[in-house]
Amino acid sequence: MVIRTLLVDSDPIYLLGLKKLLENESSLTVIGSVSCLDSLDTLVHIHVPDVIVINMRIIK
Repeated sequence: MVIRTLLVDSDPIYLLGLKKLLENESSLTVIGSVSCLDSLDTLVHIHVPDVIVINMRIIK
């Protein structure tokens, strides 16, 4: 079973690095990434991830 993962962080460089790191894991698939919480709801409904990784700094 592959875990469908969505990444959320305000720093695009951090997102890219985390995506590259997780791409090496055979049991994970990064289905998308977003740097703005406004877009998160739309992506969740489109991609239906199993896991959402959110950096807490983005939540205010």
